[in-house]
Amino acid sequence: MLFIIFLSLIKISVQCTEYTTENFALRNIKNNNTDKLPVVLMHGLLSNVENMNQLKDYLITNFELDVIVPEIGDGSSDSVNMALYKQGEILCNELQNYSILQNGFNFIGISQGGILGRYYIEKCNGYKVNNFITLVTPHGGVYNKLGNLFDMYSEYNIEHRSFASYWRNPFKYDLYLELILLADLNNEGNINIDNKNNFASINNFVMVYSTVDKIVLPPESGKFSTYQVGTMDIVSLEETSVYVNLGLDKLNETNRLHVYSTNCTHDEHKDFECFKELHDMFEIFCS
Repeated sequence: MLFIIFLSLIKISVQCTEYTTENFALRNIKNNNTDKLPVVLMHGLLSNVENMNQLKDYLITNFELDVIVPEIGDGSSDSVNMALYKQGEILCNELQNYSILQNGFNFIGISQGGILGRYYIEKCNGYKVNNFITLVTPHGGVYNKLGNLFDMYSEYNIEHRSFASYWRNPFKYDLYLELILLADLNNEGNINIDNKNNFASINNFVMVYSTVDKIVLPPESGKFSTYQVGTMDIVSLEETSVYVNLGLDKLNETNRLHVYSTNCTHDEHKDFECFKELHDMFEIFCS
């Protein structure tokens, strides 16, 4: 029963109101390709291909893009109950089946889908990602006290609860470093040079986070901010080890790192209500 209550926090809604660009300034950078690249759109937790229809149709109608929406397993259920590294491997294999991607593509990952996008780039890096866009993705992990009712770092949860793979408990940081996939993707412990080099291969990295997110906690995790180890204080991206260890500093220095904020709820980023806030970003980085 407690676990059902915990998952129910995933589904909330308020109205989307405004949009701003952060201090990593949006630069008017177009794709280097003269032809439009296809887009891979990856859904998040408790979601499936059908839930992506509004955004898929919006991208096709407004920007005349080819859009691929991959599915992992049975969709909503496996998005929660399958270990995230297993989902990542399935995604890597799935994308190799699309010859339309062989000349490069843009990747849009929503929430957990953005972590899967990073898995593809850092661990597989087959067909190349040009622009990588994440919407309310927990790059800096998630944590709230309700989760203390469960042993998120148990072998069972890591293998059967996808979000355990980005559960970043600042009071159990040693376990996080030892057991959790996100710590590896973030190069927070030992630096994996392949992770860093593969991530450096993208043309632009765009992060969109919500100032009113109630699912990704802290909301700033969507732009790689984290809770400070041993406290609930927020550490900005530039102050994290990830900034240098994953090469985000170099992306920023070469005008390839971009951060947006919205006042859309977590779920609204895949719905029509929020698209007007994201339109300019999509136009620059997808069209």
